[in-house]
This record gives sequence, C-alpha cells and structure tokens, in this order.
Amino acid sequence: MIPTAAPYAPHAFSNDFLLHPPPIFNVIVLDTVTIDIVTQMILYKQLNDFINALPPQNSLAIFVHSGELTLLLQNFTADHALLHAAIRKAVPLLPMPGAWYENRRTYGSFQAMQQIAVYLGQLPGRKNVLW
Repeated sequence: MIPTAAPYAPHAFSNDFLLHPPPIFNVIVLDTVTIDIVTQMILYKQLNDFINALPPQNSLAIFVHSGELTLLLQNFTADHALLHAAIRKAVPLLPMPGAWYENRRTYGSFQAMQQIAVYLGQLPGRKNVLW
C-alpha cells in the first residue's frame, strides 16, 4: 500500500512528492520569444486542450522562456486548475518591437535549457521536456 500525503492548506508547499517520485517528470517550456501573437493564441488553446486531456495522476511542470528570463511558472502538479493558471500567466505575451533579435543575441535557448537541466538534474528518474 502506497502512503498518501495529507492534504495541505492553500499556499502551503511541500516536497512530499519526492518520497514517492513519479517514474517520469514531464515539463513544458513555453518559448514566447520567437512566436507572434496569433500563434500564441493558437498555442494557448492547444495547451488548454492538452491539460484537459491529461490523466489526473500525471504531474506536469511549466516553464516560460521569454528573452532573458526563464521562469518556473508551476512546479510539478497534477492539479489542472494550477496548470491552467500558469498558462494564463505566460500566454499571450505581447513582445516589444525588435525584441526577438535583441533577445536571441543576448540570451539564447541553449542557456535556458542549461538552467532547466540543472533544475531537473536534482530529480531522480526520467524527464520529458516539451519545448
């Protein structure tokens, strides 16, 4: 019998899920640097559909890469409401004119992937990253 964690109060955080980690950690990275606003709206719809179809036992983390920043919007959770809220924070993002060129020059996707790899390297098991 697998022990279950007691429910926590809202805004309470715990790392209890690491006592029995999932066999696979799934991550979505939203890169808003190179996509226009229309494509972001299509992405928003597709991500919401994806989360709605996600089985309740599957956890997911969401990062956003926007220019010089790579942020963890939502740590691993199976709570669909939290995942939808994270997507609303990231998409759509209206870029500044000329931002794509400047951001690619100063801070590329490779550095963002390195940061995410360092974070995920602390977790045991297999990782799937959808960029």
